[in-house]
Amino acid sequence: MSTQDSVGPEADNRLVAPSMGEAVASDGDWRFRAIAEQTTDTVYITDSAGVIVYISPAAKETFGFETREMVGRHFAEFLAEDYVDGAVAAFTQAFERDRTTQNLELGMKRRDGSIFFGELTGILWKEGTSTGTAGVIRDVTQRKKVEQALRESEERYRQLFELESNAIVVADGESGRILEVNSAAIALYGYSRAEFLSMHHVDISAEPEKSLQGAAARLPHVPLRWHRRKDGAVFPVDLTTRHFDLGGRYVAVAAVRDITERREAEERLLSSQKRLRDFNALQGRLLKHASLEEKLGLVTRATVEIVEGHSARIWMIKPGDRCGDGCVHALVSEGPNACRFRHRCLHLAASFGSDDLSDETYARMPFGSYLVGAIAAENAESYLSNDLTSDPRLHSREWARERGLVSFAGYRLTDTDYVPLGVLALFSKRPITPEEDLILHGIAEVTSHVIEAARVEQALWERDDQLRQSQKMEAIGQLAGGIAHDFNNLLAAIMGYSELLLARQDHSDSLAIQDLGEIKNAADRASTLTKQILAFSRRQALRPTVVSLNEVCTGMEPLLRRTLGEDMDLVLDLDPELGCVEADVHQFEQVLMNLAVNARDAMISGGTLTLETANVTLDDEFCRTNPHISCGDHVMMTVSDTGVGIESGLLTRIFEPFFTTKAPGMGTGLGLATVYGTVTQSNGSISVSSEPGRGTTFRIYLPRVVARVADVRPMAIQGTPNAGDETILLVEDEKALRSLITRVLGGLGYDVMAGGTAAEAAKIAADADRRIDLLLTDVVLPGSVQGSDLARQLVDLRPDLRVLYISGYPRDSIVHAGRLDAGVDFLEKPFTPEALAVEVRAVLDRSRSDRNS
Repeated sequence: MSTQDSVGPEADNRLVAPSMGEAVASDGDWRFRAIAEQTTDTVYITDSAGVIVYISPAAKETFGFETREMVGRHFAEFLAEDYVDGAVAAFTQAFERDRTTQNLELGMKRRDGSIFFGELTGILWKEGTSTGTAGVIRDVTQRKKVEQALRESEERYRQLFELESNAIVVADGESGRILEVNSAAIALYGYSRAEFLSMHHVDISAEPEKSLQGAAARLPHVPLRWHRRKDGAVFPVDLTTRHFDLGGRYVAVAAVRDITERREAEERLLSSQKRLRDFNALQGRLLKHASLEEKLGLVTRATVEIVEGHSARIWMIKPGDRCGDGCVHALVSEGPNACRFRHRCLHLAASFGSDDLSDETYARMPFGSYLVGAIAAENAESYLSNDLTSDPRLHSREWARERGLVSFAGYRLTDTDYVPLGVLALFSKRPITPEEDLILHGIAEVTSHVIEAARVEQALWERDDQLRQSQKMEAIGQLAGGIAHDFNNLLAAIMGYSELLLARQDHSDSLAIQDLGEIKNAADRASTLTKQILAFSRRQALRPTVVSLNEVCTGMEPLLRRTLGEDMDLVLDLDPELGCVEADVHQFEQVLMNLAVNARDAMISGGTLTLETANVTLDDEFCRTNPHISCGDHVMMTVSDTGVGIESGLLTRIFEPFFTTKAPGMGTGLGLATVYGTVTQSNGSISVSSEPGRGTTFRIYLPRVVARVADVRPMAIQGTPNAGDETILLVEDEKALRSLITRVLGGLGYDVMAGGTAAEAAKIAADADRRIDLLLTDVVLPGSVQGSDLARQLVDLRPDLRVLYISGYPRDSIVHAGRLDAGVDFLEKPFTPEALAVEVRAVLDRSRSDRNS
C-alpha cells in the first residue's frame, strides 16, 4: 500500500470518493450515513491503496482532525511508527487471501502527536472492479491501561507465586482440575507444568478418598496428608487451602509444604523418648528375672528392639577357661588372630536377631584376638564402625556383606575394678547414630552390673553350697569311713582265713581250691571298694611325690586306649613346658581311669577323649568367681569328651557319693566321688562344664611346685617271712580277726597273748615277770582308752617295748585326726597273713638293731 497519490487535507471527500465512497458522499446510502455519524466509534472507508475515502465525524474526538483533513490521506499516516509495518502487512495479506474481516489493535497518532490505542474491526469490500476496506475504530487506550495494570499486577503476583517456597496448586473448586502451579510444585512433585494442567488434584494424593472428602468440606488446614510424586514416592505434607470466587468461578488455592524432615525429626524425638523409656523399662525387667541367662537374653532382645538393629550378641569371659576345639581360632597359631591368652576365651552367652549361631562358628572367641576378643582385651570401652564391609578389623567382611550389614558396635563389659567380663556387640543394616551409640553405652553399663552382681551372687551361693557340700561330704565320709573301718576288720578275717585254708588244701581237691579262690577274689574286690569309699571320704592313704602330669598321661595312654576301644579316639595335647605337682601317682592314675570310663560310657556312638595339660596362673579375678580354688601358679589338666553331655541341673550333684546317671547295675556312683576326694585331698580343685549333646569337660587344678621329679618305685615283698620266738601282746576288738592274727603269728613261732580291749591288755601287761617284745594294737578300741593311749602307758612301763598299729583307717587320716603321731609303725587293714608276718618281723628286727647300736 503506497501513500504517493494521496490528496491533501483540503480535499473534500465527495470529490475523490469513487464507487462506494461516492455513494456515501452523495447520500446514496443515507442509512449507513445515519448510523456512522451517530456512533461514538470512528467509521472509516479506504480504497485498495489504503487511502481514506470516508471517515465519520467521530474522528474529530478520536484523532483530533476534521474529517476533511483525513479523507484522501493514506491510513498509515495516522498510525504510530511502530505499527505501520504490521498494519501494512496485515492489509496486504487480507487482500491477497481475500479475507473478508480484519481485527487489529494498533497504536495511532492524534493531531497533537500523542499516541492512543485503537481497536480496528474491518472488512474488505468489492464493487465491480473496485475494492477497499471499511471498518470501525474504537479508542481502547483506557482499556489498554487497565489491562497493562492488570498484567503488571499479575506479573507481580506471578513473581510472588513463583518465589513462594511452598508448592502452590490452584485448582477449579468444582471440577478439581488443576489450573496453575508454581515452580516449587514442579520441583516437589516432578511433573511438568503441562502435565499438571491436565491433572486432577487427587492425582497427586496418596489418599484420594480423604482428599476428596477434605475438598468437599473445604477444610482450611490439614496438618498431615500423604501425597505421591511422579516417581511413585509417598511423602507427608502440611496442607493449607484458601477458597476464592473469581468472577463467578470458584477456585481453591493450596499451599503444600513437604514435612518429611519435620516428621523425621519428630520420629527421631519420639524414637529417642521411646528408647529412653525402653531403657528404663529394661532395667526394671532385669530385676524380675532370676537367672543370668534369662537376663542376658532379655538384654540382647532389648538391644535389637531399642535401636532397631539386625542382631545382638553377648560374649562372656569364663575365668580360667582355655581355648580349644570349638573356638574360632583353634587352628590359628600365628598372625594377628593367634591366641595370646590360651587360658582365656569368650563364650557366647546370649544371642538375639536374624542370624543363628548354633553352628558354633563364633560361639567361642579368643580373648585378645579378632574384633570381639580385641575389644575385651583392650582398654577402649567401645568400637563403632559404620562401614563394616570395608573395616579391616572385621574378620569376616564377606559374612557381613552377604547379610547386608552396614555397622557394628562393640562395648567392653567390665566390673567396678575395670576387670573385663565380656563384650556386648550389635550388628545393624543401617548406620548407628551418636544418640544410639549413647544408648548402647548405657545398656553395656547395665549389662556389666548385671553380670557382676550375678557373679557375686553366684560366688556367695557357691560358697554356701560348698559349705553344705563339705558338711554333707564330711557326714557321708564319717559314716562311710566308719563302715569301711569295720568292713576292713571283717575283710581282714575273710582274706586271712581264705589264705590259711588255701595253704592247707590238698591240690587234688581242685573244686575246694577254686571255691576258696573265689572267696579270696570277692574279698579283694570288696577291699578295693572300701578303698574307694575311703578315697571320697578323704581318708585314704596318699603317698605324694613330685611328679609331672605329662608322665602320668603318657604312662596311662596304652591302658586308656584299651579301655576306650577301637571306635573312640584318644588325643593328648600336653604342654612340653609343664610344671610339676605334688601328688600320689597311683591315685592320679586312678583319677584318669575313672574319668576315661565315664567319658567312654557317655560316647555311646564313639567319639574323642582329649587330655590336655597347661601351666596357668590363677589371678584374683578367677579366684573371686571360683572361691574353692587358691590363687597363684597351677597346673591344669583338662579331660574332655564329645559325649552326650550332662544336664545343668545334675552338674551340682555329680561328685556326690553313690549318685549316678547310669542305668541300674551300670555304675556304683563312686567313680567321680573318688576323683573329687583324691583331687581335694591333694590340695587341688576340680570343676566341670557340660551341655546336653555337646560333651563334658573336667578341669583339675593342682598347685605348681618347683622341685625335682622323684623316681618312686613301689616296694616289693622279698623272700619268705622269718619266724620268731618273741612275745607279742595283741589288742583287737574284732574277735574273728583277733583269732586269725593269733593263729598266723602263733604258727610262725611267736608267743601271742591276745585281748579285746585296752583294759584286758593292761591286765596282761601288769605281770612284770612276763616278757613282752611287741605291742600289736588296733588304733580304735572300745571304751575311752584308744590304742595310742595304751601304747604310751605300756611304753612308760616297758621302755624297750615296740609298737605296731593296725587299723581299718588309712595312716594319713589317723595321723590327721590326732590319734597317731607321724612316723609310727602302721599296717593298714585289710592285710594278708604274709603282709602281717613281714611287718611284724621288720618291726622286731628294727628293735634288735636299735638295741645293738
